[in-house]
This record gives sequence, structure tokens and C-alpha cells, in this order.
Amino acid sequence: MNICILAKICFVSKVCNGPCCCVELQAKIDRLEMKLKHIEDSIDNIVKKKLDEIQKTNIAMNAKVLAFMNQLSKNMADPEIMLPIKNEEEISSMDAAIKETPQKYNKLFQSTLQGGISSNMERVFSKDLIIRMNYNGEYGKISLRKYANICIIDLAGRTHV
Repeated sequence: MNICILAKICFVSKVCNGPCCCVELQAKIDRLEMKLKHIEDSIDNIVKKKLDEIQKTNIAMNAKVLAFMNQLSKNMADPEIMLPIKNEEEISSMDAAIKETPQKYNKLFQSTLQGGISSNMERVFSKDLIIRMNYNGEYGKISLRKYANICIIDLAGRTHV
């Protein structure tokens, strides 16, 4: 506000004690406006800091959630090895895969294997492979025991992981 307007206000209200009063009023108004501006700036700074903190927290939480979801999807993905296993190369592949992510294969075997061991042997291994192997690898046969990770899976559909 300028002094002329204040003088008119003082004159109309009949509280004016002369031009000095108007200058004092203007000085008070200026000080109040400065204080108000200072308060507004302080509030703006506080809000900006809080928003920055929230954004940083959000970014960190998003990264954690994405990492968790990525790991979860890896654990939930269906194994790519098809049953029954037909040869020693497929046994090696499955053994390595079970070692890497046993949780996936626990689910696969628990859902696939039901009943007794003899009925499950043909679900896991082809008949031809069953004939060419035994547990200890005796008599020139393929040793199932050398595939330690496959051996942790019970052919009755239970797992020992």
C-alpha cells in the first residue's frame, strides 16, 4: 500500500494522528508482509524437503518391491525340463537346475508325483533310462546316486530340501 491510500483511510476513519501515523502504519504493514513472506518461504522449504524424502523413500521401496517380485517370479516359474527324463544329459540338466532353485522343483515333483515309487519312476524317467540305471551304478549302469540333487527328491512325491 502506498502512503496516500493510508492517509485517506486514516482521514475517513478519523484515527489519524497526522502523516507520521500513516508512515508508521505502512512500516508495520511492510514488516508484517515480510514476516508473512518469510513464513511462506519456510513452509515451502519444509514441504519441498518432505516431498524429496517421500520420493527417495518411494524409489527405494519400489526397487525393493521389484527385486522381491523378480525373485518371487523366478521361484514360481515352471521348470523347463520335461518329464519323463530320457537320457543322462537330461538327468545332468535337471540335477543342476534342482541345485540352483530347489523350490521350483519341489512344486513340480509334488504336483506330478502321486502314489508309490514304482508308479512314479516312469513319470520321472523313461522306461529305457530306467533299464539303463540303478541307484549305485553297479554292473555298468548309470548311477542315480551321483546326481545328488535328484536324490533329495523322494519318488513318492515328498522332498527333503
